[in-house]
Amino acid sequence: MIKLFASDMDGTLLTNHVEIHKNNVKAIRKLQKLGKHFIVCTGRDYLQANFALEQANLHLPVIAMNGAQIFDKKHDIIWEVTIPHDTVYTLLDYFDSIDLDWQLVTSEGNFRKNYALFINKVIERKKVERNNLTPEQLKEEIKQLKILLEATDVTTAEEVLSIPDIKVFKIIVSHDDGPTYFKPIREHINQVHPNLVVTSAFYTDLEINHKDAQKGIAVAHYAETLGLSMKQTFAIGDNFNDVSMIHDAGIGVAMGNAPEAVKAVADFVTDTNVNGGVAKAIWRVLEEEK
Repeated sequence: MIKLFASDMDGTLLTNHVEIHKNNVKAIRKLQKLGKHFIVCTGRDYLQANFALEQANLHLPVIAMNGAQIFDKKHDIIWEVTIPHDTVYTLLDYFDSIDLDWQLVTSEGNFRKNYALFINKVIERKKVERNNLTPEQLKEEIKQLKILLEATDVTTAEEVLSIPDIKVFKIIVSHDDGPTYFKPIREHINQVHPNLVVTSAFYTDLEINHKDAQKGIAVAHYAETLGLSMKQTFAIGDNFNDVSMIHDAGIGVAMGNAPEAVKAVADFVTDTNVNGGVAKAIWRVLEEEK
């Protein structure tokens, strides 16, 4: 019997940047009434994740930054995995050498090289992608996007790493050409930095964590704190940073909007995020357990 349900956020639990599908909220509340556990498992940092949860009046534990931190319902950190500073310096030197801007997700907030240029490019791309929206809808979506992607603009690694006691949890790089551009970069990181893991939550991004900061590892750790095994867990997601937990869970589910390679790892595929696919998967599992 499944006792712990873990869900990704973007492209999974959320219909857009901050809205959780109403059917997903109902399903989560049903699980809570049944005495089951539900945890959000996201590439976002804690503040970004909790902002979306608060909009739906949900109080849940959170696995943040792909497994770099776990927060309980009281907002206390119960697990943390960081990237060593020497590794960060080496990696950012490499990115600088190929003119690739980077972002550091840290204990002191988010820092992005050439942030102003980055956010303007994102907004312009959003205007093209979402040309079906009314001006007011587009304005609201851009407002949400700015909140989600907020970062301090920096030019060097030293500006960030010289901050006393700062911890680096995740590094993000972005490029419009996505996987094609990232292929040699991914290969370089895998070869030079065996202590790191490279995943992706969006077509245009690479996310880099310590190898022990993976969603599958974090779900297993949280399950252990509850006295549960991975056989008693359910995990659902839509992208490559979700594969470890989908693969390791007792029941692993891919969203209908997931890439085929992610679907191939899952036990079954549910509906898309905009159609409340998480809720449909939960109801299916509960029905099968009767």
